[in-house]
Amino acid sequence: VVTMVGTLPPPTGVRAEDSLVCTGRSTKLTAFAPGHRVNWYDGDNKLIGTTDSGGKLLVAPTRTTTYHAETVSAAGCVSAECIGVTVTLQPCGADLALKKNVRSAGPFREGQKITYS
Repeated sequence: VVTMVGTLPPPTGVRAEDSLVCTGRSTKLTAFAPGHRVNWYDGDNKLIGTTDSGGKLLVAPTRTTTYHAETVSAAGCVSAECIGVTVTLQPCGADLALKKNVRSAGPFREGQKITYS
């Protein structure tokens, strides 16, 4: 005998640490389902992992992909609704792939050498 008591809400705060990633790079997906776990699906609707509420799932997309998250209870019940987050993949130059800190004091003028770290 299975007793249904209400429905599970979908996860909240579904997001990617970086929604724009360079080819060959990864990002982490996060969603919240207090008291439950989160199932993650890729763009082909394939289960790619399960995390605790607020946990992070590392993904390395090979194309622009919308990942979907659903709440899952300890008994295996799932939310009726999935929430999506899109990670856009693109080839990148150094500006997006690297973060640099300017060490030279400004203001800057044309032709000036600038030190980065």
